[in-house]
Amino acid sequence: MLDHFRTHDKQLFAQLEVITGRLVEAAALLHLLLSGSADDAATTAAAARSLDLSELGTGTVDVREFTAYAMRLDNVGFRNLALSLDAAFESVQAATAHAHSLDAANAAPPLRALAALLVEAATMLRLHVPQAGRHGASPATGGDASDLLERGDALYYDGIGALFAGASDPTDTLRWKDVYDAVHKALVRCVEAAGGLSRLVR
Repeated sequence: MLDHFRTHDKQLFAQLEVITGRLVEAAALLHLLLSGSADDAATTAAAARSLDLSELGTGTVDVREFTAYAMRLDNVGFRNLALSLDAAFESVQAATAHAHSLDAANAAPPLRALAALLVEAATMLRLHVPQAGRHGASPATGGDASDLLERGDALYYDGIGALFAGASDPTDTLRWKDVYDAVHKALVRCVEAAGGLSRLVR
């Protein structure tokens, strides 16, 4: 289905490799921020911010420009893939910013586990990107998308329930909920993008 893009835009899959690779890095930094020490939080958050592809300035690979390009293509599946990638990246960055402002070292175990699951989902997505310009199926990841979503949903609802059950500061509680929401959304979008890309390259 993507033969047209392989022929006329040989940089397409190379761009997808960079974008999904940066998404894996961003997810890993979020997990590190939530599970690391308070002393390293500022450095980790700064490293995550530097991964925002919209700020690279070179114009070679920008997730928002990539989305705008996909919106002009006569292919609903490809447009949906681009939107999922954009939403996943924005959600990871939002979760990182919120968590850093809340003292991420105090993150609850369910949130840390949810962030680890996000890294797994982003890696699964990354492995669905074929080598730039080449035909053939993506390598198998060994992961199951439905299992990732089930585990993610369970961690999300368990974490939110515990968050409100032990709430002392309503403002902080709602802000931590924002982090849960963003991490969970990123997980869902990564799985959506992996599924969409897998269908496109069949």
